[in-house]
Amino acid sequence: MPPQGPRPTARKRAADAYRLRCTGRTWQEIADALKYGSPASAHAAVVKHISRMPAEDVEMARAMSAGNYRQVIGELYAVATRAKASNKLTTAVQALEAVANVQDKHDRLTGLHLIQPTKIDVNVTSAVAVIDNAEEQLRAILAARAPQIAIPAPAPTPATPVIDAEVIEP
Repeated sequence: MPPQGPRPTARKRAADAYRLRCTGRTWQEIADALKYGSPASAHAAVVKHISRMPAEDVEMARAMSAGNYRQVIGELYAVATRAKASNKLTTAVQALEAVANVQDKHDRLTGLHLIQPTKIDVNVTSAVAVIDNAEEQLRAILAARAPQIAIPAPAPTPATPVIDAEVIEP
């Protein structure tokens, strides 16, 4: 279906469709509300409208979001104050919890939450080293408990490493 009316009217209708979509309306609801021929037409109008919009600067978007968070916090404080004045303490507490949640999001957006580095201490050892260490600790425990018991010394390790292999002849 071709656009209805002159170009400014079609652009306004596409902008209205975009606003409705931003509020969570379905394509069918948008098509019905703005008299589009089908949900696909409403979708196409919104896609075209978005393509005409200038690209948003990241810092500007962050500043706008921070401002929105501040406004929401102000409104929530007003709700909490009115609720407390009318002795609706549950509502006041819920509003203050919402303030804390929004403030947390605002702080994350503005970088006030500093990432704490996590220190990971890893000692990489081989299984042989772990077993040798455990054996030494056990020998020390046995020596402390029973000095009269003779503890045999560990067998000497060969100077060259032992390689376990199998020869397969063709």
